[in-house]
Amino acid sequence: SNGALCQCGAVQDLHDSVATGDSFGAAIVSQWDSRQHSSESPTDAFGQLEFAGAGRRLSHFLRLSCDTPPQIVFNLMTTHWRLPSPNLVVSVVGGGGGEKMKTWVRDVLRNGLIRAALSTGAWILTGGLREGVARCVGEAVRDHSAAAPSLSQNKVIAVGVAPWGLVHNRQQLINKQGSFPARYYVQNTSRDSCCLDNNYQAFLLVDDGSTGRQGAETVFCANLESYISHQRTGIWGTGSIEIPVLCLLISGDANVLERVDASLKKAIPWLVLAGSGPAADLISEMLDDLVPLPLCPTSPLANGDAAADGISTELCDRLREKVRRHFPSEADLEKLVDKAFSIYQNRELISVFYGEQEGHDDFDTVLLRALVRASKRVSTQASEYIEELKLAVAWNRVDIAKTELFNGDIEWKSMRTWRTQ
Repeated sequence: SNGALCQCGAVQDLHDSVATGDSFGAAIVSQWDSRQHSSESPTDAFGQLEFAGAGRRLSHFLRLSCDTPPQIVFNLMTTHWRLPSPNLVVSVVGGGGGEKMKTWVRDVLRNGLIRAALSTGAWILTGGLREGVARCVGEAVRDHSAAAPSLSQNKVIAVGVAPWGLVHNRQQLINKQGSFPARYYVQNTSRDSCCLDNNYQAFLLVDDGSTGRQGAETVFCANLESYISHQRTGIWGTGSIEIPVLCLLISGDANVLERVDASLKKAIPWLVLAGSGPAADLISEMLDDLVPLPLCPTSPLANGDAAADGISTELCDRLREKVRRHFPSEADLEKLVDKAFSIYQNRELISVFYGEQEGHDDFDTVLLRALVRASKRVSTQASEYIEELKLAVAWNRVDIAKTELFNGDIEWKSMRTWRTQ
């Protein structure tokens, strides 16, 4: 423990005796680890959620283990919660509490992302708390949904994926028999807080045994995104294409680099908002400024991972300097450099959006192009355009198909073998 607190973040006195006894204490002499120092039990928080004073609309919620199989979760959401299967999933990452959102970033979210999501029938995943970018997304979903026609076929489904141990007033959700609904009270709604946001339709509260910290959801989110990206659009997955999944990075602290790296390793594409804050700015600078250089034969990197990507000692030094400049107060600099290098190795999956210069009017096209660019990494030249066309059709964006695909640059007669379903 650290004073009165256990390394998991909870007050040590709240632990059961089995967790504080000598036999268990010997196992945590160095560092607390969720897999070794916590145990699972049947969930005691699930059902529906009613936000006191915010109307009668109910939200679904579930407390679940951080290693819950994603297929179980997706089936729960689409079958039992009856959320409409998405034509697109955008996972918004970064922009935590205490970080002031820039005006142009708010405009991108409100008038770019939400409008694009409304036109496609999308799920938007965020932290789901009343702070930072998650709060901004929630407000934008609320405002646009209120303005949309009541019979509109496409709805934006906002899903909050938050660490259980960080949620304020989470005790109100606990009921071993389930809550239908649980009454959830939020004090001082004008300020950012770790309370759940009432503008979200569903919450996945990821528990790894820790308290008061981010990170429990990192691997879970990457696994869920990867699983959804291999499911098909349409009712019961009868559509002709797999569900497009895109992560959107806004600002972000040093811990966000681990989140980015985890999803990239599962081939999930990212769209980075350059100029929005530290993590996003670091990644956009890496892609803009760092060009792989030939390795010196005598370089110590010549036999390491860097060699596989053609990274020189000079480039690694420049990468280290960029990490130091964006995160000057981080103690473990080399760990961040390793994460940044791993992200750089998957740079083909990353697109950069320069919001201050490009504006938000064509953000739906930006999303589409980011997804297609990522598909080019594993596609032949012919199938690149097929996937782009399938996405435009799935999103019901004839205008994008006309301007981006049928503009005379592509010889479609050579692609007669493609059949629609």
